[in-house]
Amino acid sequence: MSKQFQKTNQKQKKSIKQARNKSYQNTWIIFILTLCSFFIYYKSFSFSFVAFDDSVKVYENPLITIFSLSQIGKFFSMFVFHTYMPLTLVTYAAEYSMWQLSPQGYHVTNVLIHILNVVLLYIFLQKFSGKTKAAFIAALLFAVHPLNVETVAWVSNAAIYYILRSSYYHCTHTFYLAILIRRGTYWFHWDVFCYRCFQNLLP
Repeated sequence: MSKQFQKTNQKQKKSIKQARNKSYQNTWIIFILTLCSFFIYYKSFSFSFVAFDDSVKVYENPLITIFSLSQIGKFFSMFVFHTYMPLTLVTYAAEYSMWQLSPQGYHVTNVLIHILNVVLLYIFLQKFSGKTKAAFIAALLFAVHPLNVETVAWVSNAAIYYILRSSYYHCTHTFYLAILIRRGTYWFHWDVFCYRCFQNLLP
C-alpha cells in the first residue's frame, strides 16, 4: 500500500513539475514574441497621421470627440462613410479620449493590439497542435511578417479593421478549441456569444 502511495505521489510531483516547466516555457516564449513584435514596430510611434483616410476617420472626425454611453449607442445605429463599423468608431473614440490628436497614441494602440494577436495566435496553435516549437515559429512569423506593416503602422483604413478582426478570430478559435477539449456547454456558449457580438460589428 505504501509503495503504491509512493508511486502515486511521485507521479503527481512529476506532473506538477512538468506543468511548472511548461508554464515557464510559455512565459518566456510570450515574452520573446512580445519583444520581437515591439522591436519591429516601435519606430511607428514617431509616425504622424497620413492624408489617406486618417483625416476623415480620425483627426477631422467630430463623431469620435465624444466618448460616452449615449455616443457609443449612436455608433451602433449609424453608417459612417457608407460603412457599418461601430466597434471601429468606439475604438477611435476611446483613443481620442486618451490621446486627443496625438498620433503617437494611436500607433501605440495598434502595436499593442498586434502584440495581443501574436500571443493569442501562439496560444491557439500551441493548444491545437500540442507542438510548442511549431506554434512559436508560426506566431513569430506572423509577428514580423512584412505583410502586416501597413495593417499595424497605418492608423486608419486597413489598420484597425484587420487588427480587431484578427483578435476576434483568434478568440473564437480558442473558445472553439476549448469546446473540443472539454466537450462542455460552457465554452460553447462563450463561442456563440463572441460570434454573435462581433459578427457584423466590424466592416
